[in-house]
Amino acid sequence: MVYTAEQIEWEVSQVGGTWVKHRNLRNKLTGASNKIINDRINKLKKEVRTLKAAGIKEQALSPVYAKITQLELRLL
Repeated sequence: MVYTAEQIEWEVSQVGGTWVKHRNLRNKLTGASNKIINDRINKLKKEVRTLKAAGIKEQALSPVYAKITQLELRLL
């Protein structure tokens, strides 16, 4: 599941324990969320490479590039 920063903080606040437990959970959730986003970005980049090899022009790839940028902005 892709988390926002607010969702991660809410999840962390629901867990009792020390600041170390909170930090570890925050790092775990952030890492998992970023991994999912990076996997999606890599799939889109692979698609771009495939389309370029097929001779598609850069202008036709702008929606794919826009999606990659949106995903990059969601990285935590």
